[in-house]
Amino acid sequence: MFKIETQKCSQYDSCQTCLESNDPFCGWCSLENKCSVRSKCLNNDDETRWLSSHGDARCSKIISMLPSKIQKGQSVKIKLEVENLPNVRNETYKCVFRDASDPKSPSRQTVAEKNGKSVSCLTPEPNLMPDFPTGSG
Repeated sequence: MFKIETQKCSQYDSCQTCLESNDPFCGWCSLENKCSVRSKCLNNDDETRWLSSHGDARCSKIISMLPSKIQKGQSVKIKLEVENLPNVRNETYKCVFRDASDPKSPSRQTVAEKNGKSVSCLTPEPNLMPDFPTGSG
């Protein structure tokens, strides 16, 4: 007897492509940032942690950021309004900063504070802030 995988969830690399696949076995594991079968997602009993690809589940999305622009030379508190923010129990959110043009660049993390649909955190100290791409505001 052989075990054959009938689903290929890992081929979907974003929440959007995972949910649009309509694969009945796959769903987006929101806090692990991966498409997987439900059993491979931690705390999958929470509907905000494992989003089924069939149904009306929606991906998390940043709606706004205040302030909308920051200067690299100072550490400031930013506030992100997030649609469909996953629940966390006995865990904390973190803000992760990295060069968006290079996903393999080193990242810096700061502790985040959740308040309803928003998350607030300080940007890293200026000397630890990743480089901004040239020409970006």
